[in-house]
Amino acid sequence: MIKPLLLIRRRFASIRWRTRVTLWVAATLAGLLVVMFARLADLALTQFAQQTAERPWLPFVYTPLVGMLVVWLTTRFFVGSQGSGIPQVIAATRLAHQGKPVDKLVSLRIAFAKIGLGTLALTGGFSAGREGPSVQVAASIMHFFHRYLPNARIIRSEDLILAGGAAGIAAAFNTPLAGVAFAVEELGRKLETRTSGVLLSTIILSGMVAIALQGNYNYFGHFDVQDIQLDIVVPVLAIGIGCGLLGGLFSRMLLWPQRHHRFVVWE
Repeated sequence: MIKPLLLIRRRFASIRWRTRVTLWVAATLAGLLVVMFARLADLALTQFAQQTAERPWLPFVYTPLVGMLVVWLTTRFFVGSQGSGIPQVIAATRLAHQGKPVDKLVSLRIAFAKIGLGTLALTGGFSAGREGPSVQVAASIMHFFHRYLPNARIIRSEDLILAGGAAGIAAAFNTPLAGVAFAVEELGRKLETRTSGVLLSTIILSGMVAIALQGNYNYFGHFDVQDIQLDIVVPVLAIGIGCGLLGGLFSRMLLWPQRHHRFVVWE
């Protein structure tokens, strides 16, 4: 009687460790891809700045051509790689919870399309950030490795997708704690106690990989504040109010087609 119990216990222990190793490998790979995306993005922005430094007219020709190429590649070969990244990850978790396929939102194809097309867009000067796409890239990697778990029922697919998204935040912003906070906020009521520790460890590991490769840098840079005079108050207020008004106007313009869709003719 004791021997069968020992065998069962050893098997469960083996499954637990194989699960942990699989998730840690996935988290490491996700962190590496996010760091690679960050470096490619920096190279793309540097290249665009160098190309346009002495040719201010170039963006008027080059940028539209790059934009058309990116849109064509996306719609022709990489459907599903559109979007900022985070809404797609949240939608994928909801679909996975309902037992529906999520390959159109998170997959290896989409992960590499995000990196390639995002870098290409940045070479054309587009203001496309890498942070949101990094979330979708990491979530895609974690979702892909779900099939290699020794027992897929131990960790639900939707939990692994959101944990991957949190790992992407940790690696993209060089903030492991922010990734954990995102996971707790989004997954806190869904995670099971027996899996929460393992998933949180994957988020931290992904962030630590980014720190090891990129260094402990400040994502938003450093401010060098000189002596402040009172004559700066009026320009700061004018700029703040003006930018706020322009931002609100831009948001209303984006929402107008949705609120007045009967006036919009869609192809």
